[in-house]
Amino acid sequence: MAACGSAFEMGQHLRIPGIPGTVQCLDHGLGPPLWVDAYFYDAADGWAWQAQVGSEIEVEVLEP
Repeated sequence: MAACGSAFEMGQHLRIPGIPGTVQCLDHGLGPPLWVDAYFYDAADGWAWQAQVGSEIEVEVLEP
């Protein structure tokens, strides 16, 4: 799951490099319109993923 900026529809599915399967926008955060904050059960896993891919990547928006 993810918190997504206003450019994404609630419930929108995204494919994010380095994250298996798809991520679904389940919250609209206060970040910029194209912002996505993916949830990781273990914060260390999330920080490791970000260290690997960087803080700005392209995501694939999937059709509903």
